[in-house]
Amino acid sequence: MKLIDLSGKSFGRWFVSDYAGKSYWNCVCECGTVRKVNGKNLTLGISSSCGCYAAERNTKHGMSRTRIYSIWEGMKQRCTSHSSSYWHRYGGRGIKVCERWQSFENFYADLGEPPSKQHSLGRIDNDGDYEPSNVRWETLEQQNNNKVLNHKVTIDGVTKTLTQWAEENGLKPSTVMSRVSYGWSDYDAVTLPSKRGQRYKGITQ
Repeated sequence: MKLIDLSGKSFGRWFVSDYAGKSYWNCVCECGTVRKVNGKNLTLGISSSCGCYAAERNTKHGMSRTRIYSIWEGMKQRCTSHSSSYWHRYGGRGIKVCERWQSFENFYADLGEPPSKQHSLGRIDNDGDYEPSNVRWETLEQQNNNKVLNHKVTIDGVTKTLTQWAEENGLKPSTVMSRVSYGWSDYDAVTLPSKRGQRYKGITQ
């Protein structure tokens, strides 16, 4: 049976360079993968790529192996999967992912890449949902500070976060952070006035 020359032809994403012998052809996929492919599989459409097409069809953005995609998946899993080890801190508390971010493409368009490997996804209000107005890239230090400032304190029967108490009493959140880190009680940290040059419990405000 006469061999039909497939050299220089394209089949799906495959480009045939030359004959490899025993009915196989040396092919180059559009993604750069080089492989020997059976000629019959090419002509019958059984093989149209190295496998990259199927992967991209499942994840159209082609970013399923990137860090940002893993971050998005982790965010959704914490809020929707009862089997997640973090469920009780997220979905179990009613934390949700907004409708827009059900799509990875929208999530990526809104946030882009993390500034560095040290940055991770953080919520400004730890009781709020994952949505554009409540999420930012944070370092571990920023996340720890955020957890402290969003700690809730009850004063005279009213419960607010340390940040909210600070704003109500005309204090900077950074001042409250410093006071708490030096061992101040929550009450003193958010109620005592800030006076330059006056020493309070070991620190100067």
